[in-house]
Amino acid sequence: MTEPHGTQTVAFGIDERFAVPCAATLSSFLCGLHGEVRPNVYILSESLRRSSWLRLQRVVGDRAEMTWLQNATLPLERKDLVTSRTISKATYYRVILPELLPRISKRVVYLDADTIVQGDLEELWKQPLNGNVVGAVRDQAIYRIQCGLSRHKELGIPPDQPYFNAGVLIVDIERWREEQITERFVRYQQAHSNSNRFWDQDGLNAVLYDRWCQLDARWNLQTVLVDGTRARRDPDRCAYLNELRSRLAEITITDHIIHFTQESKPWHPRCLHPHRDLFRKHLQRSGFFSSRLSLKSWYMREQMSWAYGKWQSRW
Repeated sequence: MTEPHGTQTVAFGIDERFAVPCAATLSSFLCGLHGEVRPNVYILSESLRRSSWLRLQRVVGDRAEMTWLQNATLPLERKDLVTSRTISKATYYRVILPELLPRISKRVVYLDADTIVQGDLEELWKQPLNGNVVGAVRDQAIYRIQCGLSRHKELGIPPDQPYFNAGVLIVDIERWREEQITERFVRYQQAHSNSNRFWDQDGLNAVLYDRWCQLDARWNLQTVLVDGTRARRDPDRCAYLNELRSRLAEITITDHIIHFTQESKPWHPRCLHPHRDLFRKHLQRSGFFSSRLSLKSWYMREQMSWAYGKWQSRW
């Protein structure tokens, strides 16, 4: 089946830590495919173990053409991009990805590996970008540029400009390359590393603040939308969240993407996200683990690691 922009292309940038969550995301995406669609899937990772790659291949089977882009991010090594215990080099993979995809690819849907696809991505894939470089959903927590970019005045960016979440992106690959977004992003990060609050997302918003197309919120339903968070100090954001919440019942019976954006993920203990069981269902269905015992052992290790990290942060 041929799409207006070519074969559906979906990409992930992960490290070994997110190999298992990526399996759940892949499983959910593949469950929504219709007809004879056989998408191209790209996994960008340098730290992925070969055993994890083989398991991800098992998840995909013959339902997609999957390619591992490895040893391709060496240019990032020399760019002095800030990392930390919680922010790895993989955070920046989405920025270099459009430079690495084959020239035949015209656009790509990038997904974070803490998302679950409910339904078919065909409608998202066909979304017009109206001449913009990327399509994205407004961040439902940060909401405005002034809440994310501390130097928006210095950069000449209006404070009320919407701020997008970078966990789900449609990228016009040719425009990205023509406008040298990767190079501009790196220059921004190098110049403002000490003032970045939200890492790569700040850099992307700074470079693309007037070059992105706002997508419907259903393509990136963030945790703040479903956890009851109130925004008393920002009436506009409060009204925005209330409007989206009034549509949730309608949204969740159509094609949409759930994004577990907060620190507590569905594989952590005490995760209260109302859709955490969807992640667990798709992970079990994925076949990444050969037995229920292996799956249970992974959950136990992740929960112990999470608890240890919490204990460390107190000292």
